[in-house]
Amino acid sequence: MPAISRYLPLTLVALAACGDSSAPPPEMPVETTTVLTVSGIDSMLGLLNLGGPAADGSGLLALPLQLRAAPSATADTIVTVTRWVDVVAEEIDYEVPAVVVWRNANPWFLVSTHDSVRGWIELPEGGSVTLIPELFQNRLTYLTPAWDGQLFAAPSPTAALTRPVARGVDGETSVEVRESKVVDGTLWLRVAVHDRSPCEGTTPPRYIADGWVKAWTGARNTVWYYSRGC
Repeated sequence: MPAISRYLPLTLVALAACGDSSAPPPEMPVETTTVLTVSGIDSMLGLLNLGGPAADGSGLLALPLQLRAAPSATADTIVTVTRWVDVVAEEIDYEVPAVVVWRNANPWFLVSTHDSVRGWIELPEGGSVTLIPELFQNRLTYLTPAWDGQLFAAPSPTAALTRPVARGVDGETSVEVRESKVVDGTLWLRVAVHDRSPCEGTTPPRYIADGWVKAWTGARNTVWYYSRGC
């Protein structure tokens, strides 16, 4: 590998000079996963639950987050965050906050402060990351006002449009997320549109349309969920 070849001559010279075989090997590059890593810079990948003690109402994180310039423990620390109010986060469950993740270099994840400072944090012990396709499973999900009103027959912007659907009164349209697929670095979600919210009425809603939407429009999610239910 290039990283090893670069350091090998220096290592051999050091060994010949002093016979010391205890020198540490060169640090290997961080392996980056290929799942959901090539969308636009403002494409949210999922949520990172820090684990540890539950939020106690103090507004403090369970542990300080050191945002680093690269996905490595040897990279410079850009900023240290100690309060939830300073980091971009969403509720992953009722009163359970989680940090928004923008990039994935497992076990490192790119996160952001509210003043748009981005840096890498290492997944803490007991922490977990839920990517968007899994995040929407068994949730009350809806199309957000960022949705452009189009449903595609296939996960492609050149695919035929399916049945048009009117937006909800508040700009949120109740859906069920049924499938996900990454095409050319873009995450697509297949949704089934409800005729009304499952929280309304005494019978389950009917499905009135089915199609694919892009998961993001720039920095905005086109599909989201009610973390606290009805």
